[in-house]
Amino acid sequence: MRPGTLIAIWWNNLTTEPKTPRKLTVRKIANNAHWAWLGCAWSNLLKSRRPSLFIGLWVVLISLGLVIGLYLIGLKTTIPIAYGSFIMIGPLVATFVYGVAREVEKEGGASKLRKIDMQPNSKSQLGFIGFTLLFLAIVWAIFAHLLWSLTVGMGRTIDESQFIAFILSSRGIIMTVIGTIIGGILATICFSIAAISLPLAFDRNIDALSAMALSVQCVIKNPIAMLSWGFMVGFIVVLSAPLAFLPIIVVFPWLGHSAWCAYRAMVAD
Repeated sequence: MRPGTLIAIWWNNLTTEPKTPRKLTVRKIANNAHWAWLGCAWSNLLKSRRPSLFIGLWVVLISLGLVIGLYLIGLKTTIPIAYGSFIMIGPLVATFVYGVAREVEKEGGASKLRKIDMQPNSKSQLGFIGFTLLFLAIVWAIFAHLLWSLTVGMGRTIDESQFIAFILSSRGIIMTVIGTIIGGILATICFSIAAISLPLAFDRNIDALSAMALSVQCVIKNPIAMLSWGFMVGFIVVLSAPLAFLPIIVVFPWLGHSAWCAYRAMVAD
């Protein structure tokens, strides 16, 4: 296929407006519904072990590669910032899992990744949501770098022992608290606009703004279930870091499947 043809296809996908969707509504669900989503996700994971775990393995390998790269080029102190950015854009990477979840829903299981239809129904709109998440991740990185520079010094780097000693100092604790608050606010925004909009845009023809608005509506209408689920997602992912990200092989596809189950449980025609 010639480059000109590829560009034409890309431009057509980018500029083609999605079909007007049917009226979608958000269901009111139980406050503990997030447990059901995780149970549903585990069932889907067992029905699609090979493709789901393959996706999780690649996420781990890429994550380890980035961490090792940052370490080798002397940017060890930016690893926590990079991990925070990963948490924000993780739902976008999980779109691969949504394809597997859709296949399980249609066929009752999935065994080979290459045989699964991974085409989203709203390609360009999915990309717009992804760009929004990437923008917020960049904002977080800028805030984190600025906070580090104001606390430690512009352009200053420290080794591991100095970093641990600094984090345990009064200035380090203040920096950590402020950074956690800022990161928490941005992570909540990312979660609110992306948790349901990404599987929704993957599954249906819908514009990005409507999908993100519906996702926020899900959070507003079911705050306890959604925020409890979001907290559990963040907590599980953070706990995977000290274990060399290895639990992510299972955790990432499991949480991706849970997003699909949450979307199915809350969004109705």
